[in-house]
Amino acid sequence: MRKPMNKTTYKEFEKVINETENYSFEYSNDKVHVFYDYRHGEQVPSSYSIRQPLFTISLIKAFEIIAPYGYRFVGMKQLKDFSKIEQISLDLSNTPICFRE
Repeated sequence: MRKPMNKTTYKEFEKVINETENYSFEYSNDKVHVFYDYRHGEQVPSSYSIRQPLFTISLIKAFEIIAPYGYRFVGMKQLKDFSKIEQISLDLSNTPICFRE
């Protein structure tokens, strides 16, 4: 069962991502992209790249999150700490822009 949404800031979001092994993010234009990074020696599914995009969150519109590979989430949900990254990404997306600072 998914936890209720919480407000979060960019600082909290970055802290959770940085402290979670194999996950990263990058800011690009008006979005933040969240990735799963396969490590050396880790089995990479043949249809995936080494840096798998998970979510794209708008920096200018609240409540806008895109999961570019959503149809693959059945496999992604098995990744270690995926639910924690999913939750913080949804929390950031659902936080009004003026409260994210």
